[in-house]
Amino acid sequence: MIKQYESSVEQIQRYGCFFMAIISEIARASGHFFDDDEIRIIYKSCCSLGWITENCYITKFKAYSGIAEVAAELIGSTFRLDYIGETNVKGHRRETWGQYGDICIIEGKVIGAASHFFTPHYNPDNSLEVEYIISVRHFRKREAMR
Repeated sequence: MIKQYESSVEQIQRYGCFFMAIISEIARASGHFFDDDEIRIIYKSCCSLGWITENCYITKFKAYSGIAEVAAELIGSTFRLDYIGETNVKGHRRETWGQYGDICIIEGKVIGAASHFFTPHYNPDNSLEVEYIISVRHFRKREAMR
């Protein structure tokens, strides 16, 4: 799957790490790796539905599942993400990242910048150096009924 800086959408390039991390889990579960056109379609749909703002700010907890659903529906997948909760632990140990759910998205403090989101399987921008872990968001995956 493309990195956030490879997107043709400037807002994704600058602010889209969490958005891309969610989509990467749909890609991993389905085996479909989204191209730039598909990511742009997902972005526009999520903005229209109010799941994210134009600068990729996640508007509410329910948006995590909403973004995943938009991505899954684009490719005909029934895969869904349900948000479980968040562990706020500076320096969280890697061994515990996935213990509270099937999927986790990690927030790390970036040297010289704010924070960056990634998963154990996908980093939207691996040029960023993460100084320490701030929090881990936990999700369960499930298949939706058709």
